[in-house]
Amino acid sequence: MLENNDSYYIEPGKKIQRVAGPYDIKTHKPQYSIEVNYPSHVKNQVEQKTFIIENSRNYFWAWKVVNNSNWPIFVTVKRDGIVIPSNKKKSQ
Repeated sequence: MLENNDSYYIEPGKKIQRVAGPYDIKTHKPQYSIEVNYPSHVKNQVEQKTFIIENSRNYFWAWKVVNNSNWPIFVTVKRDGIVIPSNKKKSQ
């Protein structure tokens, strides 16, 4: 997976999973979201999932995207509507 400052680039046939950051399950804050960009004809070949991870009474918001298509896709992660730069997280 290649990254630029704003998006994760996921090659065809690859997947990526990341923790976006800490999450308060009582207040549901901060608000996280992902935007996955791909050609419309591969929509059924791209899987995206968000979930909460618990670790010693701390919670984290995480996401996973699987690209089963033959086209590259781009993922942008936001916290409270602001892009979280991908260069702060290492690729696998």
